[in-house]
Amino acid sequence: MIRKPVFLHTLEILGKIIATERARIPLTQQELADLAEVSRTSVQRLEEGKEATFSTIVKILRVLNLMLIIDTYQKEEQIENDR
Repeated sequence: MIRKPVFLHTLEILGKIIATERARIPLTQQELADLAEVSRTSVQRLEEGKEATFSTIVKILRVLNLMLIIDTYQKEEQIENDR
């Protein structure tokens, strides 16, 4: 299934996507943590939009079969708005 890309501007958005996909499968936070070989606390914190290591994010996304594309390009007006 091809999914529409979602542009992430905050960790909160990533956390909501992960929580939604985990519930859809369905998996508990502990089951996801076990499959991703991370702690349940790491899953919980990420779903709450709190910081996580890049490796933790990648492990969780792999289990959920989600793709993350990192694009650091910003249009000039976006840069001005961010200042």
